[in-house]
Amino acid sequence: MKKAFKIIGVLLFLFIVFIIGIFIFLETFDFNRFKPQIISASQKALGRPIDFAKIDLKFSLKRGIQLRLTDITVAEHPDFGEGNFLTIKEVNFSVSVNDLILKRQIRILGIECLSPRVIIIRLKNGNINAQAFGAVAQDARKALSSQEQKPRSEPVQPVALGLSAIFINHINIDNARLTYIDYSFKPKLALVFDQIMFKAKFSMAEGAITFNSLLSFPDKGVVEFSGNISDYLFKQNYSAKVRINNINLAKCVNQSAVPFKVKGLVSGELEIKGQGFDPSAILSKLNGSGLVEIKEGQLANVNVFKMVLDKLSFVPDLGATLEAGLPERYKENLRKKGTAINDFKVVMGLSNGSVLIQSINVDAEGFLFQGSGLINLDQSYSLDGSFVIPLDLSAKMVESVSEMEYLLDEAKQIRFPLKISGKGASISFLPDVRQIGLSAIKHKVRQKLGDVLGNDESSDSKQQLIEGVLGKIFR
Repeated sequence: MKKAFKIIGVLLFLFIVFIIGIFIFLETFDFNRFKPQIISASQKALGRPIDFAKIDLKFSLKRGIQLRLTDITVAEHPDFGEGNFLTIKEVNFSVSVNDLILKRQIRILGIECLSPRVIIIRLKNGNINAQAFGAVAQDARKALSSQEQKPRSEPVQPVALGLSAIFINHINIDNARLTYIDYSFKPKLALVFDQIMFKAKFSMAEGAITFNSLLSFPDKGVVEFSGNISDYLFKQNYSAKVRINNINLAKCVNQSAVPFKVKGLVSGELEIKGQGFDPSAILSKLNGSGLVEIKEGQLANVNVFKMVLDKLSFVPDLGATLEAGLPERYKENLRKKGTAINDFKVVMGLSNGSVLIQSINVDAEGFLFQGSGLINLDQSYSLDGSFVIPLDLSAKMVESVSEMEYLLDEAKQIRFPLKISGKGASISFLPDVRQIGLSAIKHKVRQKLGDVLGNDESSDSKQQLIEGVLGKIFR
């Protein structure tokens, strides 16, 4: 018995010495000696030139294996210009030793990333600088494609890598900047999200990822994500719920080259489903639905109210005529250089990359717009709806320009069909002149029939008779 205890004691002593030896080795060994080999292997895997300033590796029983890299740079692909695609000031990884030894699981206790800078570029031909990343991902896609082409009778061998279960406790990203530049727009679209804080918790096991994450911005804007990705190595089927709260358009969209500026706080909820993360095809496989609202909105340098009225060609120089005849407080709607938007709501669906606008309601200063439409993958859009002027302003406009009476609806509001269309930053407003002309004819016929019938008929029966005649004429 004493001999057994001695053997156990010696083994325990040797194990402790071994652990201490590993600890001393990791604390004293300079891993930067292998920097050229690490860079070479990373460049081969990513397909891009990379570099970093320093690498540290530490070990503790409580915090596990800790890896620290500083001043990381990943160069841009030459097809997309010069400079860097990605820079990171510092990144830290912690891996649990206990889970690795006892449970045969890879548990990343935490990933801490400081001051990452990412630039995503989309060219006119649709190519995106992120999509050529990594030979490993490309080989996996080729392997999956070749398997899908095999006859059903032929057994398919799995090509997934032999990964054990991986769990990540959390990811924290501090002071990030994401820049998106799209040259398919004219002028180019530039979105800059700066000073981003990102926190996420997710796990990966048995080919599936579950995640919950939070993006926060310095102006109190927040985006929350939750969802899952199944078969994440290959098919990458995903679903997610997204909640957006008070994202400031003026601060995240570079509008220096756009003729009109958009301001406002964006909020909303989206539910999306899709397959794959290839940037060239991700939109075409995206489906979902959602609601988006804009509060405190404003279009600077464009007066929508005046632009639309100027398109009503049946009254020459309508804008100038109204400005001369309207009371002073209403003239401001025509004189302003911008358009104040009190409320903006869109209910939409996503199908194969196109955005179906099921309903859009705009409550702006001087008018309302209600309609529906479609936004296509090529960034073209078309909305059809009704342009409505509030009751009090409609009455004053009719007093100033009698022809506007033809556009009054049953509620005595000026209403006419309006088509909004464009592509990218360009936009046009086109009233439906045919429908407006038809409304004017109906209005005139209604007046003449009223004069013919006189006061012999009761008001209700007279109105029913007039509408019946109009229905027969214009059916």
